[in-house]
Amino acid sequence: MSIIKSISVLFVFFLTFFAQAIKFIHTPISDGFLYSEQKVSCYCDQTEVGFAYVVQCARYICVIHSLYVYPDFRCRGYGGALVKHLCSFLKKNGGKRIYIQPGPFELTDNGLYKEIDISSYEVNIQKLIVFYKKFGFNPVSNISSLCAKVLYGIVCIDENANYLMVKRVR
Repeated sequence: MSIIKSISVLFVFFLTFFAQAIKFIHTPISDGFLYSEQKVSCYCDQTEVGFAYVVQCARYICVIHSLYVYPDFRCRGYGGALVKHLCSFLKKNGGKRIYIQPGPFELTDNGLYKEIDISSYEVNIQKLIVFYKKFGFNPVSNISSLCAKVLYGIVCIDENANYLMVKRVR
């Protein structure tokens, strides 16, 4: 009798958990001739659980950056749902190559980014690489990484291009 009760409790838990409505809201930031940028927010039951920015350059080259899930909502599938949504959205809009720069960071109380403790940086990067590989992203070649470093320097972006990843969309 207790096994049946346990199974029914588990069933109700899963129904409740998966019944939560996940919604994505796109907010245009810029819509220029050469590129456009949007903030994409992920909501669950009217609460923002995460966000990311997407840039579409030259129509078929896309970049996902600053993907973030708030600490209270991590390990619940929201990050994966956000990555899937972004890839689907970019593909529908003509994206052929989607780049992502794994980089662990946290938000400060006033909403500014801060890097995480350097001692755990490499461990977190490796976790993110494994996470993004689940969605078809792969590390770029050394040549592409070097080109990205040069580009980052030109546009004054403080990023480590050593971990840049790409997904080719068909």
